[in-house]
Amino acid sequence: MTAPTRQTVEILAATQMTPGTSEAAPFVVGPWVSVAALNGGQLAAFLTNTSAPGVAGQFIWQGSDKNDGTNIVEIWRGAGNTNANSTSTPVPIDLPREISYVRLVGYGNTLQPVTLRGVLFAKG
Repeated sequence: MTAPTRQTVEILAATQMTPGTSEAAPFVVGPWVSVAALNGGQLAAFLTNTSAPGVAGQFIWQGSDKNDGTNIVEIWRGAGNTNANSTSTPVPIDLPREISYVRLVGYGNTLQPVTLRGVLFAKG
């Protein structure tokens, strides 16, 4: 039996979110990234503060079986912290094998910019 090939897939490159956005009007809606051939894995979102935001940056992992904006499901939602000069420790979220496309949506910080980055630790 051979060990599975594991890889890290960049879902959303580090993106600095300016303050003052909301879930209804997010700062970033990442592109749909095909994950169908990766046999699942774990999603991780990193939120980095340089200065302390008034309200932490927030994110939503979304999935779909198509790349056309239909059949969108929420996989997980979370938030960072309000500590200056810190990166929130991500909680690894299992990506179901049934999901073919995934994207990351970011919004919500106030007062200071926050950087959001999302990766998939793929099973291979």
